[in-house]
Amino acid sequence: MRDPFSGEKKKEWSKFRWWPALVVGLVCACVAPQPSPKQVANISLGDPQSAFEAFITAHQGGLLGVEYECFSMRLRRKHGLSQHAYREFRDQLLEQEPNLTWALYRARIDEILPLDPRHVQLKAHVDLPGLVGWFQEEILIEVDLVLEDRYQVLAGNRTLAAQGGPPESFDLLGSGVLAISDDGKVLTARIPLSRPLARGEWGDITSLEVYSRWRIDRLKVGSVQID
Repeated sequence: MRDPFSGEKKKEWSKFRWWPALVVGLVCACVAPQPSPKQVANISLGDPQSAFEAFITAHQGGLLGVEYECFSMRLRRKHGLSQHAYREFRDQLLEQEPNLTWALYRARIDEILPLDPRHVQLKAHVDLPGLVGWFQEEILIEVDLVLEDRYQVLAGNRTLAAQGGPPESFDLLGSGVLAISDDGKVLTARIPLSRPLARGEWGDITSLEVYSRWRIDRLKVGSVQID
């Protein structure tokens, strides 16, 4: 698995600890509580703000599967991440910056800037409490998010069809998988299967998903960056 903190980035991590937050001694203010059941139930990647908030909630609660899903396919491939390998990546992240969970929990969104129809940049900040403000008033956060498309057809444990990818390489409308009728009232999905299905096998299909989800493609918290 690729080390996201090698070279100069590792030096930046070692220098940027937000150590005043620990010195203050405001233990209650420096702990991120577990997310509520309602927060977990409302997790969604349907828009950029929801995707960022989903990542924060998952990170708060240690929901590794959900947290992993919040990262883009490009970023996962770059760092060699699978769901299994993500735990090691996350542990390394928190070892380098133990206060990351605390900072994300207190993030306040300032603006969301559209870069193009499938890319946005979200800017946020964290106000530092109490005496910490004597050293540094706030931590700045930047998050690049991309809208990724995917389809998948399953028959039990068998995958009959699946495709997805970064917006530059795949989109549902451009690929012809999705088509809208002239009157705009009917949306049709045409999914190429790995092999033809006989009519008697149609009942074997147990899952069919066609979706678009916003995911994190770059995360910058203070001087720390994952891209």
